[in-house]
Amino acid sequence: MKIVAISDTHSLHDSITSKLPEANILICAGDITNNGSLSDLCKFDKWLGEIKDRYDKILVISGNHDRILEKDPKSKKFLTNCIYLQDELFEWKGIRIYGSPWTPVFYNFSFMKQRGPEIRKVWDLIPEDLDILITHGPPIGILDHVPRGHVGCEQLKEVVEIKKPRYNIFGHIHEGYGQIEKDGTIYINASICNEYYNPINPVVEVSI
Repeated sequence: MKIVAISDTHSLHDSITSKLPEANILICAGDITNNGSLSDLCKFDKWLGEIKDRYDKILVISGNHDRILEKDPKSKKFLTNCIYLQDELFEWKGIRIYGSPWTPVFYNFSFMKQRGPEIRKVWDLIPEDLDILITHGPPIGILDHVPRGHVGCEQLKEVVEIKKPRYNIFGHIHEGYGQIEKDGTIYINASICNEYYNPINPVVEVSI
């Protein structure tokens, strides 16, 4: 099964249309909009409609920029061309995928929880025996380095090390684009935009 992963398109999705290969599943790991407006959300959904013939399934989670989806949860009804996951499990052809949008608090954005017990509660919902865990942000120390240091989530790292998904796909930290394998899990930062919000990073392809 072929998976294509992208993240942090920030309403610049049109710029990568020609770069998206066909696959079984397309995964979008959050920050699908830039200012989180309903207009931006609908534009993203329209774009998904234009490319959906390339994929059997399209899975989408929110990111900290996608304000409308937290402010008005009913707005997910405007995502008509994908399967939207918010702390939910998706199973298809024997593949188990779980998506969750939360990240540690950072300024005044959306889908954020305080580090420690508060965010640990949402990570404890992650099932075992996952093929792919989609989170918007990275675990601490994993493709999460910015000039001020590592900014990933300590509690996510603890839970991933316990649950051991085959893949953890995320974005959020544009500077961390890339992938590494550690302790049996392949971590993928699929941010399309670099730190200057230029959508220049290649899409990621994974075979399961």
